[in-house]
Amino acid sequence: MSVQNMNRLGCLKRSEVIGIEGRKIGLYHGSPEDPDEYVLDESRAEELLKRSDCDVVICGHTHVPMQVSLGGKLFLNPGSVGQPRDGNPAAAFMELDIRNMRVKLHRVEYGVEITQEEMLLFGLPKFLADRLSKGY
Repeated sequence: MSVQNMNRLGCLKRSEVIGIEGRKIGLYHGSPEDPDEYVLDESRAEELLKRSDCDVVICGHTHVPMQVSLGGKLFLNPGSVGQPRDGNPAAAFMELDIRNMRVKLHRVEYGVEITQEEMLLFGLPKFLADRLSKGY
């Protein structure tokens, strides 16, 4: 990875709280409490919802889709468009209807083999390219 790309990534925020349609939405890399936390079970997601003043908590890091609802609040992990970790190589993303607090998970097939070839051409580690076809 180039120095320019590393610098660009280093400038990204690991969390942000925004307002949309009168709802407070927390965006986090790992969790509201730790940017490197892997939130993988519903009980942990519920704990985070109880402690949050946000209507919607959106986390990533695990690359595993998750949706938990508690007391009118939502905990979401949209999964991953690249490098999924749930055994399904299709790209994953969520669509959030913020007015009605409804969520739809989408899975989209794509050219995994072409992507793997391009990853190797750009010098990314082979294990990352290999795992794309397994969704892990």
